[in-house]
Amino acid sequence: MSNVVRSSELIACEINLIKTQTAKYCLNSAVEIGKLLVEAKEAVPFGEWGSWLQSNVDYSESTAQNLMKLFNTYGQKEQLSLFDDNCADIYSALAPSKALALAALPEKERKDYVESHDVESESVRELKKNIEQLKRDLAQCENGYEQTLALERNKLKDSEKAVKDKDKEIKKLKNDADASSARANEYFQQLKVVNERAYKAETQLQELSQRAVDEDGIRKEYQGEIDNLKNQLLQAKKSNIQRFAVHFELFQKEFNVLRSMIAEEEPDTANKFREAVLKVLAAFENSI
Repeated sequence: MSNVVRSSELIACEINLIKTQTAKYCLNSAVEIGKLLVEAKEAVPFGEWGSWLQSNVDYSESTAQNLMKLFNTYGQKEQLSLFDDNCADIYSALAPSKALALAALPEKERKDYVESHDVESESVRELKKNIEQLKRDLAQCENGYEQTLALERNKLKDSEKAVKDKDKEIKKLKNDADASSARANEYFQQLKVVNERAYKAETQLQELSQRAVDEDGIRKEYQGEIDNLKNQLLQAKKSNIQRFAVHFELFQKEFNVLRSMIAEEEPDTANKFREAVLKVLAAFENSI
């Protein structure tokens, strides 16, 4: 018999090691039983599950349900690597009853709780109480998130409505610009006709003037006609100048209004307005 006396610290380490190994084995076994129960339930005819449990494994339906819940929580995603040396073994020291209580939490919150609490020293009752409080806190956070999300969605809807309203305004401005362009084109066509008439009158005047230089008698004979043509030409030019002055003044006023609107808008909207105005100016330039 050895006379070596081991320290109490070494003995405590061995005890804790055995406790950890026992808990690991218990949880692993419970998960494996849950896996087999899930498989069995699929094979048992509908309506005979309770009788099958009592006759074959002496489990109540609630016990079987808890074991299957352990498998569904820790088995399908965790079991193949839960107790491997290559995996963080955060659940290995948990008793099945505590693991079952923790199953009420989502995966991330469950891992965070185990890593941040001394679950081994907590009773199952304390653990359930803490989990219920944590679930309430999570629900409050989720409600706050939903409220914030709803608020942001409302802001987004308002922004979308504002964009649609701006698009309508831009469309109206474009239609107005197109109408103004059409009216301007009509005025240009009328001015072109008047200019052609003025040109013909001026040509006739030049011809008559030339004939008057060559033949003084003929010039006197046609002097009245020449004066009349001069008056027509003067009136035509005067009328064109007046009409042009009126429309040009209106054009300047409208242009200043559009320029003010562009300066007051956001950059994206201002660019759309500017493109509409430039389109009208381009149409004006191409038509003359």
